[in-house]
Amino acid sequence: MPLGTFPSLKVTSRLLLALALVVAQPFNARADAPSELGSFSVFDKVDLAQLAGSDVKTAHGVPMSTARYISVQSCYVSPRSPAQEIAAMRNWSPAQHPELRIYQHGDINGAPAANFARLRSAPDNSAVRSLVAATQKMSSDLQLSNDEAKRFNAGAPATGGGAMPAPIAAFWSDVLAGRAQAFLAG
Repeated sequence: MPLGTFPSLKVTSRLLLALALVVAQPFNARADAPSELGSFSVFDKVDLAQLAGSDVKTAHGVPMSTARYISVQSCYVSPRSPAQEIAAMRNWSPAQHPELRIYQHGDINGAPAANFARLRSAPDNSAVRSLVAATQKMSSDLQLSNDEAKRFNAGAPATGGGAMPAPIAAFWSDVLAGRAQAFLAG
């Protein structure tokens, strides 16, 4: 009997072929990881043995849309699975590492205004006090546009809110939320 008269056999043979291609694909991709990495990154030549024995390898990435933006790519070997590595990256906070001098950290989501409300609880340290003093004077050291600087109400009493007074925290929340919104909008 011709093969075409047994539809289930025809479907089974196609299914086996498709399954063989799907199963073979991940092994082929992993067989030459350095070449695969070179196909989509700036790391065209990577020695896995050297990379496994070192820390993170970094390089300048491709140019971005304006000269103000930079692109950096990094490459490293991890003993964890990709899912474990992604989970660790999502849960990492630079605020837990005092050597980085980051006092607050948060992810920016679709509601930027809510993200910056935490500025009211900024820690009492020299960096925050310096920012408060510079804001009160509208120092030229602040990286503000003229429009952003005009929004600051210098007459508002700089009291309440701990290390960062409420009016200053509200001002910076507004500025940063506006910038985040513009970034998210493209």
